[in-house]
Amino acid sequence: IIHKTDELLEKKVGVKPDAFRAPGLAVDKNTYKALLKEGIWVDSSIIYTYPGTRGSPRWIFHHKIVEVPIACYTKWIYEHGQPVRPKFLCSFADDLFVRPKIKEGKPWEALENLEKGFMQYYRHGKPGRPTVFVVLFHEPYTANPKYWWIIFDFVKFAKKHKGVVFATIDDVARAFVHGQKFTAF
Repeated sequence: IIHKTDELLEKKVGVKPDAFRAPGLAVDKNTYKALLKEGIWVDSSIIYTYPGTRGSPRWIFHHKIVEVPIACYTKWIYEHGQPVRPKFLCSFADDLFVRPKIKEGKPWEALENLEKGFMQYYRHGKPGRPTVFVVLFHEPYTANPKYWWIIFDFVKFAKKHKGVVFATIDDVARAFVHGQKFTAF
């Protein structure tokens, strides 16, 4: 499937993908082997929730793939002082992932959630050692033009903060490979 998708994207867009996000965020060693075979060296399918693991890319799978983790709204960790277990993540994802919440709540709640998550990551950044804030947007909602204002307003909000840079996952991974240090928290 990965090979066919890569071929299709290259044919339609003119660029072969070198980054990946797994459907349902489900990856295993066989997925990583398939990615490497296709020349994909960047993944963004993992959510790190333990203190000291959020906000920073890292090498995975025998130092062959750069993982740029998805941002996790860690209110639970700060309020309860304990890490979130995967079972808990699956049960209460709406409160933990930094993503728009439109289906269950009101559209403006999506913007509030993004802003809270962003501020959590922004507070931990240091000069020369940024944190990486990767937002998990769901296509059924954010591909709908009536919700684009959420993205535009979030970008305006983030741009008001000193030192904020918008980059692709590839840009972040390349900076990491070339020695850029990131702050994990």
